[in-house]
Amino acid sequence: MKSRTKKIVSISGTLMLLAMMAYVWVLYYPQALFQHSLTHRNITVYSETKIDSRWKNVIDQSLSLIQDSELIETQPKINVFLVANSKYRRLESLLARPVLAKASQNNVFLNGDIYLNRIRIRGPVLEMHLIRTLAHEMTHCLENARYGMSSTALDWKREGYAEYISHLRDRTAPDYRLSTLLEQYESHIADSGSSSEWMKISDGVLVPPLYVRWRLLVEYLMDVKGMSYDQIRTTSVSDAEVYYELRQMIKQKNGK
Repeated sequence: MKSRTKKIVSISGTLMLLAMMAYVWVLYYPQALFQHSLTHRNITVYSETKIDSRWKNVIDQSLSLIQDSELIETQPKINVFLVANSKYRRLESLLARPVLAKASQNNVFLNGDIYLNRIRIRGPVLEMHLIRTLAHEMTHCLENARYGMSSTALDWKREGYAEYISHLRDRTAPDYRLSTLLEQYESHIADSGSSSEWMKISDGVLVPPLYVRWRLLVEYLMDVKGMSYDQIRTTSVSDAEVYYELRQMIKQKNGK
């Protein structure tokens, strides 16, 4: 009887282990869960419903934002999964809370309603610019390819760089000023009294204030001090020190 019980326990344990391995495999390689796909310029979009051909334009514009990244060595091969209300999302929800967008390895997951006519992605409580969001997550994929998933870069560097790259058009606009964005950020913090309330930037799109702050830091280090992202990743200077230095530079320029 004991031998039979041990055998049952052993088989049950093995089955549970196999089920867990299959579950993890599907989360990392979920292509089989999606019926439809569209490939354009090495970027493949996966969806449970038919994919609109306008995604090709979204891909083109997203790639145009990341082309200047020093992390690009060859044309990136990236998978984009549209996971809102999908089987993948239901499986993932067993372990992870929902986020509007994320990247893992060379995969981008977009968990929101897509509005291609307005180039927006909308979640339960916020709406973001689709092309900038996709470019942001693609930048994370480039970093994963260069440094590995175990990258030790601090959040302010990783997220700040992704924001810096994805806002290329804003940064190169004729009337853009770094000082204006800093003023906008500080006004938002002063008015809201919190860094958790999302703020509006160009096109009325909401972004987390911390991401704006981190973009400011990376933009200052790259465009003003001439540092590369490799150098930023390895610098021991803290985000607070960079922020102080940025504010001092703006004050001196303004004669204050």
